Amino acid sequence: MRSDPSLSALDIADPWANPLTTKTYTVTGVDVNGCENEDDVTVSEIPLPAISAGLDVDICFGDSTQLDASGGVLYVWDFELTLSNFLIGDPWASPLVTKTYVVEGTDAFGCSNTDEVTVTVNPLPAVPVLSVDSVFIISSVEIVNQWVLDGDLLIGETNDSVNYVEIGFSGEYWVILTNEFGCSVESNRIENPIFITDVSVPEFDALSDVLIYPNPTVGMLNIVCDENLDQLVVISLDGKVIFQENNLQAGTSSIDLSDLPSGTYLIQLVRGDQVMVKKAVKQ
Repeated sequence: MRSDPSLSALDIADPWANPLTTKTYTVTGVDVNGCENEDDVTVSEIPLPAISAGLDVDICFGDSTQLDASGGVLYVWDFELTLSNFLIGDPWASPLVTKTYVVEGTDAFGCSNTDEVTVTVNPLPAVPVLSVDSVFIISSVEIVNQWVLDGDLLIGETNDSVNYVEIGFSGEYWVILTNEFGCSVESNRIENPIFITDVSVPEFDALSDVLIYPNPTVGMLNIVCDENLDQLVVISLDGKVIFQENNLQAGTSSIDLSDLPSGTYLIQLVRGDQVMVKKAVKQ
């Protein structure tokens, strides 16, 4: 009897065959009458499937990523609470720390193989805090600030502060801060920094060369100044912008309040970092 290490036994009808390559086995059978015959069977080697768990990926803390296994028809991931489903090829992974996921894939022949993918979790930057000082909105972070106004990026504004008078628009300002990993956070929001909505704020005469008359007025209001002004804003007591003009020249400028309801309005004048607020009465 010839030996064959790829067979678990030679003298039984149903040995286990473990060939390393495709191989043909010959079996000889003897019946009760002592008659013999033989037959062949070929065991073909099928290569293991090339299972891929996908490319390693980086995410930011708090984000998720969808894994993408391939190469099989069935998949089973090692059980992880951070996976949305461990019995599909493309579950969502939401790790809080860097984690390696292992998947076993099975092909149409029932052959299985494994692969792994690492999801690296990168930290978020510290959240910047905004504050207002005179005509500036200031970020607590000195660099890589991207300033935003009402959802639109302020191109070129990446320093630790913006001069909202120079920008010339009211609205909602905030900062997007991105670190070296590409992870971003948003600051708190400063809304309508140019316009005064607190009617209890007293008047400020920071600009001594400015004269506003007649006050009260039935219509026309004159603003006289010896030097140019960066901005003039008329605001109603409920905080609505009635009128706004930038870059007023020295001399006399007039605004028409004739169409406005009778009442008190706030007149805000800005020059550099100086702000003047006066109350004007429309009769």
